[in-house]
Order: sequence, then structure tokens, then C-alpha cells
Amino acid sequence: MYVVCILTGTPQDPNGNSDMVFFIDGVEDESRCFQQGPNGNPEYQFNSVVYSNEDLTMESHNITIVTGTLGQQALVLLDRIIYS
Repeated sequence: MYVVCILTGTPQDPNGNSDMVFFIDGVEDESRCFQQGPNGNPEYQFNSVVYSNEDLTMESHNITIVTGTLGQQALVLLDRIIYS
């Protein structure tokens, strides 16, 4: 499974702070969180893989994305989730 987002580094609207924690079937995948602060670059970076997990079993799974866990405003521009 791959979670693909659009990222930006702008410190202004929209705030480019990225802070994502991923839960698979209700369990936090602690080794694969995504955090990236604004770097001042206002360009959008498309096709950015923010989560990947190739170890899932071949059955139904639920993914939950929680953002803003560090107590700061955070932006998530979800592009797509790829699974096979």
C-alpha cells in the first residue's frame, strides 16, 4: 500500500507543515510516520509517497491518517492510495 500526497513547503496559506501518523487496522504504524516542516519553497511537489507498506497480508485492511499530532496546524493534500 502506498499513500501519495501533494506537498508544499510554504510557511503561509496554505501552511506547508506536514505531520501524518498512520494506523493500520486501528494500530499505529510507529515506524512509518511522516513529518516535514515548511522549508520556504512555495512550489507543490506532486506524487510524493508519504507512506508505504509492502508487508500487509492479502486481506481487507483499514487505514486511518491522523494529522496535527504535534499540536501545530498541518496540511494534508491526499492525492491517492495505491493498493494491490
